[in-house]
Amino acid sequence: TNPTVLNVEDLIAGTPQAWAGLWRFLFTVDLVDDIKAHLRPLDEPLEELFADRRAVRTTGIDDETWLRIVDVPQALAARSFGYGQTDSIVIEVRDSLLPNNSGRYRIGDGPAGPVGEPAELVLDVAALATIYLGDVPPSALAATGRLSAVKDDAVGVADRLFAVQTSPWCGSYF
Repeated sequence: TNPTVLNVEDLIAGTPQAWAGLWRFLFTVDLVDDIKAHLRPLDEPLEELFADRRAVRTTGIDDETWLRIVDVPQALAARSFGYGQTDSIVIEVRDSLLPNNSGRYRIGDGPAGPVGEPAELVLDVAALATIYLGDVPPSALAATGRLSAVKDDAVGVADRLFAVQTSPWCGSYF
């Protein structure tokens, strides 16, 4: 006999308590052998709802959010950096397709904006898009050569400034 599968196509909750309650409800649906959930956040703590964390398996990871920053000054000004950090750093962004994006920007303590100061970290706009949402730390890109530090502690400062508490998640294809 084939197992009965409950497919979860969309599950969004307003609070962590509501999220846990919705999942606990799904676990109690009668006559279901397996639950398959699609398009879930990578950092969703589903395993923590089980006494045996091995009951949860990730069988595939797909990307769903692609980012191309077309207005670097506006994007940096719109984002919060550091969540309580008092550090700041000057990044130099290079964009061969949209030259107006190229420049040096101070991010961190206070509003982000263009500056004439020397760069502490240099990256292209694709690398900035990779770290912008906070799920990939700048140190990962530094390790692969996709950004370079001019100042010794620049990568560590950038890691703290770009860090977020939860990974970005769209939840649907667009």
